[in-house]
Formats: sequence, C-alpha cells, structure tokens
Amino acid sequence: GTGSMSKNKVYHRQGFVVGVGELGEIPEAQCVEVDDCKWIIEALNSGRCVIYQDDGFQIQESRAAQWLFIRQSRDVLLAESDVEMMKIRDSEVISGVVNQQHQELAGYRQALRDITLQPDPFNIVWPIWSQK
Repeated sequence: GTGSMSKNKVYHRQGFVVGVGELGEIPEAQCVEVDDCKWIIEALNSGRCVIYQDDGFQIQESRAAQWLFIRQSRDVLLAESDVEMMKIRDSEVISGVVNQQHQELAGYRQALRDITLQPDPFNIVWPIWSQK
C-alpha cells in the first residue's frame, strides 16, 4: 500500500552501529533497514554503543565497546590537534623561536594517548587544551 512506513537505514561496521539515515557512502559499512530507529539514535546520542548481531540490534555498555568508543573519540581529537601542531611548527620554523603553545599542545596530545591508562572507561577524565 501507499501508506506504508518507509524503512530507516542503519549502518554498522564490524557490528558497531556507525550511523543512521541517508548518509551516502560510509567506507566498509554494511546497511540494514529497520522500521523504528529512534531508540538507536537516542542510545548513540547518550554515548552508548549499539551492536548489530544475530540480525538484531542491542545497546551495549560493555567495557570493550566503551573503550572502542573512547579510542575513536580520542583519535578525532588527535587528528584535530594535528592541524594546530602544524601551524605552530610552521611559525617556529619561520620565526626561529620555540613557541610555548608547542609544549602545551604536545602535553595535551600525550595525555590523549595515555587516556587508555585510566581504569574506568565509563568515567574518563579528558585532558583539556586551552587554545590561546
């Protein structure tokens, strides 16, 4: 019938849901169509992992899933700070003066790499870099 609900697309990679909706190409992601994905979006927005296995979705708050989520978040922050690090290095090369920001940013980046040394993945203390 014409009144039928449209299906929602849910994308997952290696079982971890990585996106919902019309998202275009997601590298190496599989797509599953579902009737109701509102609860999946709510779970993702609240920082939980949603797992697709045995043809069904489930919310997972396992430590392994949480650590994966934290590593992904950390990698995004490291990538963002890469750009700032390059700007600082360029200015140092041009001026010949070591920038104090360089040291602060390097410390921040090391703290990000050390994030997995914290004991509780559900209670992570994220380092803060004050961009002056």
